[in-house]
Amino acid sequence: MTVNPIGRIAKIGAVLGAASDIARRGRGAAKVVGTIFEHLGKRGPYKALQKLTKGKKGAIQAHHILEVRFLERWGHKAAEGPAVILSKVEHNQITQALRQKLPYGMKKDESVMSQVREAYREVYTKYGHSDWLQDIEHYFP
Repeated sequence: MTVNPIGRIAKIGAVLGAASDIARRGRGAAKVVGTIFEHLGKRGPYKALQKLTKGKKGAIQAHHILEVRFLERWGHKAAEGPAVILSKVEHNQITQALRQKLPYGMKKDESVMSQVREAYREVYTKYGHSDWLQDIEHYFP
């Protein structure tokens, strides 16, 4: 696995910022902050990861590695789709990058699959997460 040191530093900064916000809120914050780093980067089914992010005040979030709109369009359950836990900042950055490449209102037939695959490859590679592609490859014929 290739590690992008600049990306890793940015992720740590984003999580520390979120943790700092939580810490200022008071009671129970230390427990929340302590588990943020424990869960960051974990991959698995969305439903399981969503449970790990509960109570973290949005500092970490479960990200569908393949968006719900494509999972459901192609006959899969979103709750069972592959996911990863990200900081709120990184989640927003990746989601926005994907939406720029794959705007809402795209055709709903299978001809769009190659465009979707390529967009995910570009975005995840740009953000240092090309290893996530293995989690979604089986969704494409």
